Amino acid sequence: MSRTSLHPLGMIWYDEQDYLQLRGLMIDAETLPPTYEVWLRQALQAERAALGIGVPVVRATVRSANFLAWCSDHRARPDREGRSQFAFDYAHDLFTGRLREVAAVRITPEAH
Repeated sequence: MSRTSLHPLGMIWYDEQDYLQLRGLMIDAETLPPTYEVWLRQALQAERAALGIGVPVVRATVRSANFLAWCSDHRARPDREGRSQFAFDYAHDLFTGRLREVAAVRITPEAH
């Protein structure tokens, strides 16, 4: 099986300007890193690890303006499980062609 035929791993991805607001919306906010910088460092490390073993990664960008609505529509809670489901659904929709944001897929690691 080629690397690109694998179902991509959906990783929740935050924008720097939205991180603290989104963190405040989460019912498990205390489990998230206190700052965007700390979160980004951890996220990039996890992304590199997945890419390093050949798993394609999709950065599933979540925005405070629509995440609670998404949770309501999908009967999800704004917590770790809800974020994971959002990222999975985003990657699945991209992989199956329901979402057309191909720039979100990363097949190989970038230098950081």
